[in-house]
Amino acid sequence: MNSPTRLRHIALALACACTVPHALATDWRRVGNPTPDGDNIYLDVNGPAREPGGHVVASLLFDYGQEHRTADGRAYGSDVRITRIDCQRERLADQSIVSYAGRASQGPVVRRMVRPPSEAEAAMEPALQHSTGQAIVWAVCELMVRGKPRGYKPPP
Repeated sequence: MNSPTRLRHIALALACACTVPHALATDWRRVGNPTPDGDNIYLDVNGPAREPGGHVVASLLFDYGQEHRTADGRAYGSDVRITRIDCQRERLADQSIVSYAGRASQGPVVRRMVRPPSEAEAAMEPALQHSTGQAIVWAVCELMVRGKPRGYKPPP
C-alpha cells in the first residue's frame, strides 16, 4: 500500500468508528500557551506525516477550558482533529473532527466531521498572524524540519 493511501486509511480510521480515546495511544505535546478561555491544544509528536504534494497531515487534540456546544445543543469538552497543513504558505484546514463529551478525548462521541483530502485541501485558509492556527502551523512544520523536540523522551 503506497504512503498516501496508507495515510488516508489512518486518517479515516481515526475519524470514524473508533471510540477508544485517542489520547491514550499517542504522545501529545502542548502547542503554545493556553488561550484566554483556558483551551489547550496538543500535537501528537509521533504523528505528522508529509504527503507527496508537500502538505503535512497531523493529529491535534483541542482540550477546551469551557464547555462548547454543537449546533444542535450537545455539549462537548474536546476535539481530536486530523489537520492538513501547507508549511510553505502557512495554510491549514481540518480534514476530520471528532468531538467528545469529556476533556482529553474522553466520553462518548457527540459530533463527527470527515471530508476527503481533496476537499480539505480546497478548504485551506491562511493562518492569521498571532493566531492559534499560526501556532499550530509553526509547531507542526518545525517538527517536520527539526524532528522531535530537544530533550524528547518517548513515553514509558
